[in-house]
Amino acid sequence: MNARKQDFLIENVDDISVLERSNEELFADKSCLYLLLICKEQYEVKVLFLSHSKLVRAVEILEFMLSEFGLVKGDASRANACISQAILNSLVTDAEFSTEAMYFDSLIDSYLEDTAFIMAYDFARENADVIYSLPLYVKRKVKWAVVKSVDIVNAGESFIIKSLENESGEAVVASNNSYIMVGCRGEIYEITKDKFDKSYEMSDEKLDVFEQMLDFIPEVKSCKTGEYVSIDDRAHICYPKQDAKIYAMRLNYRTKIFQRDGDGEYFLGRPGDYMAVRADDIGDMYIIQKDVFEYTYEMI
Repeated sequence: MNARKQDFLIENVDDISVLERSNEELFADKSCLYLLLICKEQYEVKVLFLSHSKLVRAVEILEFMLSEFGLVKGDASRANACISQAILNSLVTDAEFSTEAMYFDSLIDSYLEDTAFIMAYDFARENADVIYSLPLYVKRKVKWAVVKSVDIVNAGESFIIKSLENESGEAVVASNNSYIMVGCRGEIYEITKDKFDKSYEMSDEKLDVFEQMLDFIPEVKSCKTGEYVSIDDRAHICYPKQDAKIYAMRLNYRTKIFQRDGDGEYFLGRPGDYMAVRADDIGDMYIIQKDVFEYTYEMI
């Protein structure tokens, strides 16, 4: 399942207040899944991108388009950016387009052409021989940390975790079967209790987030209260078992991996990052950032 060009709509708006309307209002009379609105002011251009599908996060595609030239803010469903009118005029002219809409339309084409959409279990079923031919890796014996989701919020409640591979955040429902892993560089992701027990050994050592985290401080936010929750006083250090192996390959293109049927959140990898596949379950795939992978893993 890929995002389709026909699901994107680009519109110019003259009234800046239009950009303040809710997603529901702006999508009300539209038949698209993704909506890009452009509003020109005297010296700058406001851009709003809305996503009505989990195949494309709004903040991700705007960062793809404008991160070098404008400030991008937002989340999975709604993101906005501001770019200098002079800079945008120069970009449009250099690309030999006559309008801003045509320029943004070409960026959407580039995004779709340069991005691979992988549905993990479909890919595993159809490409098992390719996966089994990849090099095997094992985690170096470095410290990881783990916190039970029910130690963050009450069972049945939800919270948002932001990670290196999903900066807009993923909602997790707390349960006794749900653990949150925190890596040596601050990478953070959900894991089931069963997979944790197969892959890690728990210790009594508490996590010191300021000592452990080098590049990224994990953010965990309660959906019920909207407040951020500290995890360093709830998490424990753990160590990888040496018999837990993964297949891995370095990516040469922008890649999204959906662990479920396209209805869930995805991992985003960029060229140089790695696609990892659990050796004991090749349908379990995810992305590991380049520096994290090379620090954490070694080839068998």
